[in-house]
Amino acid sequence: MSKAKKGASKAKAPKTTKAKAAAPAAPAKSGAMTKRDLINNVSEAVAASGASISKAQIGEIITHLFASIKEEIVANGKYQQPRFGTFEVRDRAARTGKNPRTGEAIEIPASKNVGLKVSKVLKDSLNQ
Repeated sequence: MSKAKKGASKAKAPKTTKAKAAAPAAPAKSGAMTKRDLINNVSEAVAASGASISKAQIGEIITHLFASIKEEIVANGKYQQPRFGTFEVRDRAARTGKNPRTGEAIEIPASKNVGLKVSKVLKDSLNQ
């Protein structure tokens, strides 16, 4: 290998600094709350109240909470959270659509979705 190539390969080697050893920077915030954000918010509220629950335990509680809500919606078609809203199953009728690539008509089958009817309290807090 020539000296020029050896020098070029050395120049490309990354330099290590103490700043790189620190924790990686958090990804840019998209605006929507993530599960991690929810865990952090609950953890701060719990700490402010004087209680002590680990973030791992809070994560498990949140997972079980949403699993319970899902089970209720599947079993009874509805879940109501006072001062927030009501989640309920809504039927979507079968319809004819178009394939965007070919323009060909396609049949879209009937399906079920979950909708949220927002409570008056939440709606009012959004419009203040």
